Amino acid sequence: MLVLGYGLGVGTNLLLAAGSGALATLAVAVIVSGVYIAIEETVERAAAAEMLPRELRSLGLGVLASANAVGDMLSSVCVGVLLDAGRPALAFGVAAAVGTAGFAWMALVAYGRRSPAG
Repeated sequence: MLVLGYGLGVGTNLLLAAGSGALATLAVAVIVSGVYIAIEETVERAAAAEMLPRELRSLGLGVLASANAVGDMLSSVCVGVLLDAGRPALAFGVAAAVGTAGFAWMALVAYGRRSPAG
């Protein structure tokens, strides 16, 4: 489910990068973004808690929250600078590329946990 959520995040950024500025495209992007955030916010912490040993859960969830905060700040600054420079396609294209890398990594982790050898 988390991989699906991350995939929707990539889809949102691709919509915004390719969007022609049409209101319909923006509306779809906002709806897909809402679904992505709902999945990510709910499932990410649950998945991390499931993967962590009980004695490390508090520390692990704190590290997750810190990493999310730093990532959110850096991405907001980068996207904001590119948007201010009049480069929305590049701003959301970079976000989609980074999201795709995270999506691929998460898919590999999910596949590895399900395979008999994993």
